[in-house]
Amino acid sequence: MEDILKLFTLTERDAAMILVCSGLFCMLWKILESLVFQRFFKLTELREEKTIGVVHASEGKLKTAKKLKDEYEDALCECRVSALKKKVGILIEAEKEAAELIESAQHSAEKIILEGKASVGKTFEETKAGLTKEIDKIARSIVGKVTTIQ
Repeated sequence: MEDILKLFTLTERDAAMILVCSGLFCMLWKILESLVFQRFFKLTELREEKTIGVVHASEGKLKTAKKLKDEYEDALCECRVSALKKKVGILIEAEKEAAELIESAQHSAEKIILEGKASVGKTFEETKAGLTKEIDKIARSIVGKVTTIQ
């Protein structure tokens, strides 16, 4: 042991002091650990829990919010699709009704036109017959006057 002390240029008294100081340092360390260090470590752990714990909680809430948003968008798309299907159904029904109304109007118009043609034809024939009689009367009257003048 003396060789080691000579290597570091220490005396036996220095070695004894190193051992005593090491023991005192260990005692001081234990006392400070219970009084200061453990409180500091607890505060550090609480701080980490509050910061990292909040970060983890907010990440969980963000995931939940994203999931709810996706569900909302899916439900909204389903509602839009349903509304478009109803709209298309209503438009198809309206087109059918419009086609039926147009067809009905065409039949009514054709019927009115045929009735009008028949009425005009009848009136034309009556007028033609009346004119023929008038023309005969006028022709007889002219022939009568021409024959009397001669």
